[in-house]
This record gives sequence, C-alpha cells and structure tokens, in this order.
Amino acid sequence: MCEKRGVVRVLAFAAEICAALAGAGVSAAAAVGCAREACAAYGCRGASFSLLACHVRASAGAACVLVRVRRLGCDFGIAEDCRAIVRLCLCGAPLCRAERLFRAALHRPRHRAASPGGGLACAAFCALFGGAVAECAVCMAAGTAAHALSRAVKFPFLCAVVPPAVGAAVCLLSCSALICFGVDCRAAYAAAGCVMISVPGILLWRAFVDMFSGGALFGALSAVRAAACFFAVAFAYVAAGALFCFLPQTDFYSPPPSPIVCCLLCGAGAAGFCAAFNARPMCTACGGALASVCFFVYSALSARNVFVACLAAAAAGRVLSAALSRAASPPADVFFISAAVPLVPGAPLFYCLCFLIAGKFCFAAAYAADAFVFYSAVLCGEALVRLAARARRALCRHAFRRPF
Repeated sequence: MCEKRGVVRVLAFAAEICAALAGAGVSAAAAVGCAREACAAYGCRGASFSLLACHVRASAGAACVLVRVRRLGCDFGIAEDCRAIVRLCLCGAPLCRAERLFRAALHRPRHRAASPGGGLACAAFCALFGGAVAECAVCMAAGTAAHALSRAVKFPFLCAVVPPAVGAAVCLLSCSALICFGVDCRAAYAAAGCVMISVPGILLWRAFVDMFSGGALFGALSAVRAAACFFAVAFAYVAAGALFCFLPQTDFYSPPPSPIVCCLLCGAGAAGFCAAFNARPMCTACGGALASVCFFVYSALSARNVFVACLAAAAAGRVLSAALSRAASPPADVFFISAAVPLVPGAPLFYCLCFLIAGKFCFAAAYAADAFVFYSAVLCGEALVRLAARARRALCRHAFRRPF
C-alpha cells in the first residue's frame, strides 16, 4: 500500500509538470518527455501519459492520475522553471523539494516586462512592414496598451475582443491626431504592427503540432479556441475601423527596409515576444538571434521558392533550438517558438478573416492561400527534423546494441 501511494505521488507530480508545460505552449511530445524523465528520476519507469481535451492522464500499472491542464497561453517562464525542476529531479533532489519548487513556480508573480515587450514586438514588425517613426511610435503605444489590457482581463471572450479593439482604436485615433498636426502617419501600417501581439498565430501552429505529436484531442480543442480567437480579433478590428471611419486618414505605399535591417527587426520583434511571454534575459537574447538567423535563411531562398525557403528556415531553427536546449535549461520548444515568430503567418490569416467579414472573398482567398503555404512549410520543416532525429536515435541503438 505504501509503495502504491508513492507511485501515485510521483505520477501526480509528473502529470502536473506535463499539464503545466502543455498549458504554457510546449508541444505535447516535449511535455510528455519531461514527465517521463520526472517519473524515471524517482524509479517509476514504464509510466504512460496521454493528453486529453482538458486533462493529462498518467498511469503506471494499477495506479492512475488525472490532472487538469491550466491554460496559460505562451508562458516561457513556466516552461523554463518546469525544465529546471526536472533537471533537479534527475540530479537526485528529493520529491518533497521538487513539489515545493513547482508550487512556488506556479504562484510566482510574472508579467512584469510583458507590456513593454509587447510594444517592442509591435513596433519592430511595424518597421519591418515599412512603417516610419510615427507609425512605430503609435504602434508601440497601442501594442503596450493592448497587451497590458489582455493581462488584466480574465474572461476568455473579453480577452480576445477587448484588447485588439482598444489597440485598433488607439491606432486610428493617434494617427488621425498626428495627421491633424501635419505629420504623415498611416493607420494601416500601425494597425498591421499592433495586430501581431493579438492574433494567436503561434497558438494555432502549436495546436497543429500537438495534433500530430500524440495529443490529437488536446490539439484539436486548442485549434478551435485559436480559430475562435482569430475571428474575435478580426471582428474587433473591423468594428473599430467602421466606428472611426469618419476620422481623417492617409495611406501610401512604403517599400520595406533592406534585408539586413529586416533581419535585425525580426530579431527585435522576437525578443519583444519573448519578453511578452515572460522569458528570462538569456532566453530573450537567444530567441532574437535565432529569429534573425531564420529570417536570413528565408530571405536568402525566398526569391526561388517561398515554400522551400520557409521549410529550410523552420528546419534550421529547429536544429539550432535543439542545440541551444542542450546547453541551457529551457526546452527546445521555447527557442523554436521564438525563432519561428517571423515565419508563422498570423497576419495573413488575420487579413483573410477581415476580408471575409467585409465580404471581399477574392482577397480573403489569396491571404488564405498564403497562410496555408507558410503553415504547411513550418510544420513540414519541424516534422523533417523530428523524423531525422528519431531515425538517428534508432540507428544509434541498433549500432550500439549490447551483445547480451
């Protein structure tokens, strides 16, 4: 009986680790792998974990545990803490200490640098799209306000509608005020940058990854929630544009910056996203550098084939993130999500839904095709690297098999 209670306690701890990682945006395969390492650290081998719709089911022999998944969005701080706790378990830390550290990590105050990080990400991508200083300043103010409001609002539906509506209203009002003072400020460029912090492009991409990596039901539910959030954000921006359509606006085309500047802006935007996702400074710097490298690979190959360029950039980001994960404590998904920020087509899917709501179906179909190409390329690049790593491990096991 005492042995069974110990197994249940270890299973419950590992299932909570898995649930926290899955709720923080880590893929289902990585979350299950960390949970198995936590079980193996305390002698509970052969445990199986499965991600259900809203729960994690852990079983080992006759013992079975069910833990609810906390929906945290993308929270790199939780992922880093859980990975560090699992490494402590592998080094021989007592189970009571690991449980105490895990509870402290869940209740630790966060989001201190979240709002400035969101503003930095919005301003960097606004400059990447061709925005000038005025548009970037407006975008930073609107992105900071929208992201701070999204952290303050607790109800899921209001969190999906109110912050983007406030961000769009701030963009339109600020650009109109600057135009009245004689400053050229284009609301379309400011809104394009501000929307980057609101659209759940990364969450939809991670949901697809979960569906193909062992958590089909969990990934499908996450995909439905991300799609509903996409519609809510698009409706909020369309409603804000219709409400403030009487304001004076100007619009003209501005060419994008040079490729080197684009790479630097992608790095700054990914670093802002890392800060918004509560990453530590080391992870923020590495994520920005990886995003710059991935965008450089994409821009170098995009002239020939966009799909191949995005696939190669995603594969390079996955390989480099795995190498960084071996040298540092965070999981590889933390680095890879940061590296894939410029590749995930959140903006094309957002504009697709906006044109769909407005009744312009030809433009919606064009943006939907672009989003499909980018999503499929990123997923194929990640899948190829995973399959190559799995084949390499299988070959190593076959080559170094024990003779007895």
